Amino acid sequence: MANVAAINLENVTFSYNGGLVLDNVNLTVAENDFVWMVGPNGGGKTTLLKLVLGLLTPDSGHVRVFGQMPKVMRGRIGYMPQQTSLDLHFPITVMDVALMGRLGRAGSGGRYSATDREAAEKALEQVGLADSAGQLFSELSGGQQRRMYIARALTCEPDLLILDEPTANIDQLLQRELYQLLESLLGRMTVVMVSHDPAFVGQFVKQVVCVNRTVEVHPTGEVSSEMLGEWYRDRDLRIVRHDRRFSNGEDHA
Repeated sequence: MANVAAINLENVTFSYNGGLVLDNVNLTVAENDFVWMVGPNGGGKTTLLKLVLGLLTPDSGHVRVFGQMPKVMRGRIGYMPQQTSLDLHFPITVMDVALMGRLGRAGSGGRYSATDREAAEKALEQVGLADSAGQLFSELSGGQQRRMYIARALTCEPDLLILDEPTANIDQLLQRELYQLLESLLGRMTVVMVSHDPAFVGQFVKQVVCVNRTVEVHPTGEVSSEMLGEWYRDRDLRIVRHDRRFSNGEDHA
């Protein structure tokens, strides 16, 4: 029996306050694919994600996640939104933040079960923060906080992980650490990573999804500066390609 696509959009159109945001979008993402979604600010990337999450309903067309309506499948989706913030003065621990990913599964009285805590511990281990579980979130570095937000998304044990602008406002070293983390998830879940910056990591990004009201999908190797220039007419472009993975912590151009 053939696998059901992780994400499938058919002829999807969406408008906001009378303005067309997405126009006749068709997109299929297979299970366990790693997809990099790019496009200019205001091009519709975040709107597309909200449709996949079931937070918005298309004006026309169909959206399916693992063959079902998005709202039905939310328990299988881990999501890191574009803007995440916690009150750094609030005395919350790293474990507390990770457990937020289990809020929809907490038992009566909002208490976390042993299973919830095991899932949180596993997620923290995946992002390299297992030893910091009892540490205050406010004491983490910027890069560690980014990893923490990903751990929160992983705590629900997703089959689909969506990251909206996870590399915004972080330096190249932290970006490389994030890529290494995502590489470790390959083959275990479907990953959709959204970025306004057209930088690509060759080996493990299988498709580049260009969103600018419409959608075009290209294998990573086919993407060129000229092609992206058609999508980013109002800004300079820089493509960063890595022909080898970051297996040794080295950046190979």
